[in-house]
Amino acid sequence: YVISSVLITASATLTTPIFTRLLTQAEYGKVANFNSWYTMIAAFCNLNLTFSVGRAKLDYPQQLDKFIGCMQLLALIPSSIISALIISFIKPISVFWGIPTIGVIFLTINLLSVPAIEFYLNGSRYMYRYKESIAISWFTTFGSIAISLLLILSINNNNDVNRIIGIVIPNLLISIYIWIKTIKKGYIIYNKEWWTYGLKLSLPLVVHTLSLNILSQSDRAFITNICGSQNTAVYSIAYSYGNLILVVTSAVANGWLPWFHDKYYQGKFEEIRKNTVKMVVLGAYVGLACIAFAPEAIMILGGKTYINAQYCVAPIALGIFCQFVYTHYVNIEMH
Repeated sequence: YVISSVLITASATLTTPIFTRLLTQAEYGKVANFNSWYTMIAAFCNLNLTFSVGRAKLDYPQQLDKFIGCMQLLALIPSSIISALIISFIKPISVFWGIPTIGVIFLTINLLSVPAIEFYLNGSRYMYRYKESIAISWFTTFGSIAISLLLILSINNNNDVNRIIGIVIPNLLISIYIWIKTIKKGYIIYNKEWWTYGLKLSLPLVVHTLSLNILSQSDRAFITNICGSQNTAVYSIAYSYGNLILVVTSAVANGWLPWFHDKYYQGKFEEIRKNTVKMVVLGAYVGLACIAFAPEAIMILGGKTYINAQYCVAPIALGIFCQFVYTHYVNIEMH
């Protein structure tokens, strides 16, 4: 699972040289800005209900599939309300965000599509159905790359919009598939007890996730508004490269979490402690390697046009590593 997650997430960075050469700096910056705004708003759409899945596995072990379907239905309500509000004020929002109107429409489609995928992936991970999780992740990742390239090479106009469409379409297709599958199996149900359970665990964590998203995404929104989308593009190259650390640490953390919940529930704290130290050391080495190869990597990813991005790599890498260390303490609070 970890190896597959690393390969899937790394593919986004490895394809960066292709998109930096097909898109202008301004277009690349607009796509980065789109991703930033989507990430910041998404926390309100699923109400962080995915965080309740790990605990529900312990409290409702025989009904986890139905619990996830119940949470999926609940998350549809805020997603629909927020998407409707965005569409109602689409013109001023488009100007304020610096995203084309069509891009804002596809952002709302993504807001409605992704929660179902997140619930399904979480359920697969906690029930150790890793093959399903890997298959969906590979489809969305490579589907996004393939559709984006097809649109950019065939239309060759408004390439920022083509890239945004390429990001959203695979998510929409997989979301439709998941909704049909869960409805057919009878998992989409209303259960007042589960809704209350999920909201009690997840609502307080909306602030937690929102603060993390603001911390990790607002930089590009600020740069776009203050300095312009070209500077956002330069910064985003550094962030894409710095995300190689996040590729490894997130994949390890996601693979670790189901194991952690089971071991913590059994009271095997020493076993957790020993393995946590190993993971932190791994994260430190990956971070140092990322910083050491920054100049060469930026040249490969963006070329001479983006070379100033190398100076952003060290602080970004340090921030990502510190975030990785802190998640081990957060896991205990989550449990």
